[in-house]
Amino acid sequence: MLVFNHKMRRGWVALAIMWLSILCLAAIPANFSGKYSLLENGKNASPNPEPNLFVVQTADSIEVTKVENGKKIVNTYPLDGAEGDYITSSGVKGKCKAKFKGSNLILESAVVNRVQLQGHPSTPVRMQTKEQWQLSSDAKLLSVKWEVSFPDFADMAAAVNKSGKEKYIRVAN
Repeated sequence: MLVFNHKMRRGWVALAIMWLSILCLAAIPANFSGKYSLLENGKNASPNPEPNLFVVQTADSIEVTKVENGKKIVNTYPLDGAEGDYITSSGVKGKCKAKFKGSNLILESAVVNRVQLQGHPSTPVRMQTKEQWQLSSDAKLLSVKWEVSFPDFADMAAAVNKSGKEKYIRVAN
């Protein structure tokens, strides 16, 4: 029969509390809220960069405001699996959603563009965008891997699908 003395019991309780703390911290998603400025070639675009990415994170959604050529585009990505309304910088409307995958944030959007080929009626073309956001351990750098795909052109995927990476520096919370 195993007998626990007082010191052993305290040790087991401390160990259990430590493991519960680790599990709870692992379940808390990163907080992406803040103002960010795009880094170009590893350097700031200007000595005092104006933020061009604004993020507001709540328990229910991620609101992302991007400033492109002086124009603000605001999209709210639901985090509950539902689809939210989305708009591109050119004004095309679609749907979007977000989810956490570990410490990464995944943003997805889908729109239908109309393409006019010479001599043919306009054709609907689906465009899907997926972004994977990751914060550095000090939460000062935001890395965004993105990919744009056109599922209606599956046979020409290499020619029309695009991907890339961007880095942002947090300039304020």
